[in-house]
Amino acid sequence: MKSKVFVRAVLCTSFIAFLAGPVSRSQAALIAYEGFDITEGENALNGASGLTSSGWSGNWGAINNDVIAGLSYGGLQTIGGAALVDVNSAHYRSLSSPPTSGSVWISVLGRIQDPTVGYAGLSFFDAGAERLFIGRAGASTNWGVQVYGGGSTAVANFSSTNLCFVVVRVDFNASGANEQFFIWFNPALGSQPADGAALRPGSDTDHPNGYTRVRLNQATSVDNAIFDEIRVGTTWADVAPTCPSSSTIRWQNNAGGLFSTAANWLELAVPSACDVVLFTNAASYAVTFDQAHNNQEVRFNASGGEVSVNLGGYAWNISDVMYDGYSAPGNAAVVISNGVLNTFRLQLGAVGSSGALTLRNVSNLVTYSGGLAVGLTGTGRLTLAESGTRMDLLSGNHILGNSAGSRGDLVASNGFLRNSGSWILGNSGYGALGLFNATGVVSEVLTVGSASGSTGVLYLADDRALFVASNRVLVGSSAGSSGHIVISNGLAILQTNVWVGSNGWGGLTVERGTNLIAGNLMVLRLASVRVRLVRLP
Repeated sequence: MKSKVFVRAVLCTSFIAFLAGPVSRSQAALIAYEGFDITEGENALNGASGLTSSGWSGNWGAINNDVIAGLSYGGLQTIGGAALVDVNSAHYRSLSSPPTSGSVWISVLGRIQDPTVGYAGLSFFDAGAERLFIGRAGASTNWGVQVYGGGSTAVANFSSTNLCFVVVRVDFNASGANEQFFIWFNPALGSQPADGAALRPGSDTDHPNGYTRVRLNQATSVDNAIFDEIRVGTTWADVAPTCPSSSTIRWQNNAGGLFSTAANWLELAVPSACDVVLFTNAASYAVTFDQAHNNQEVRFNASGGEVSVNLGGYAWNISDVMYDGYSAPGNAAVVISNGVLNTFRLQLGAVGSSGALTLRNVSNLVTYSGGLAVGLTGTGRLTLAESGTRMDLLSGNHILGNSAGSRGDLVASNGFLRNSGSWILGNSGYGALGLFNATGVVSEVLTVGSASGSTGVLYLADDRALFVASNRVLVGSSAGSSGHIVISNGLAILQTNVWVGSNGWGGLTVERGTNLIAGNLMVLRLASVRVRLVRLP
């Protein structure tokens, strides 16, 4: 029996557009759609079709792919789950009205969990011939779009493990000439991107049958590729729909209750995918999920009390931002447990407020580049509790202690913390990352004390603590900054260059006979910098 966590993740969105020219804000003609609103589970995609699926001539093939919690991307309208492609599998589905000319766009969300183990992607076919591939292909581990029949591959400048929003326009030529392709990686939502910003991977020979079917495919030994929100339409607005407007829905029941009960909300309506959700009651109460929910934005900003949210094994998907502490004088305390929390951005302690968030047995994914800020302009504390808690941060600079006067603490007392981007502990304020019975991994640069006036601290304080840094470590990065790494217990593996006192003050303390493995430890890069290196027996 395979063991999996059915999670809602935000994945790469690939849009293939086949039309130039002005685009109406309204939807024109959605040719096909699959949002994977299918009951989550192992092998759930076998012969299935989403409840809101349309434009296909049949269901997905009889291949044992899974349905997990769905994906989101900063304001893009989403629904339902997502497809987790199984080991070495190919899953086909045919379009009932294949696009052959003129105004056609295609979109998909996707993310590859491990790009080193083989290719994975979404393909478009003309009968039995593969014509277009979106995903991770060839020698590159980055996102790419490959054009067959004389074309080439356009490659993004970021890994396929990251959130990807790709737009490809294919201009079908009715006279029989080759189709032309325009590709954008991570364009902004809201308006059609300019042609001049596109990559051009060459042309494909004419295919009068158009694109007749699609395939979800991977060649790996593990369940690896996640795809969601496949759209085929005739305008940009068809395949990149955003919320036309949002309503603010406010929790009113201080006794607590179900999120899905309309009477618990002041507006007597359950918040939808386009709504902003507010928890501002100065009281302690519990909110319970009995189904998955999608919202655009969530704000916890009470002046007192504690909100306990039990996800009940379901997913809470937030397409834009979750605030814990939205504005002064907010002093929000929140505990979220037992499920999946996916956010585009997660910010604690904004606009002079205070926010404390504890995750217990929660799988959390922050998908926006640099989407985590603890202590944005105020004070924030994020705690990972229980061994079943996992936090995954995608690319970019994730920050503890962002602004002057702010403070951000992240305490991993249990669980697993992976940052596929960079850490800045103390950007202009005070930032501290502490690991106890937990594992922390950072793929890019770790900066402990960044700008002048900042203070950064990394500490390991339990013999079961493990911290791995795969790239440079800068302790005291700028003049006037202060950084300190304290290893009082556990194991720190710093695989490349470690600059203690890069341009500011740097300290490294290793005590109790704990282990520090450093690829290249450099102390006192500049003679004018104060540095302390201590090792205790």
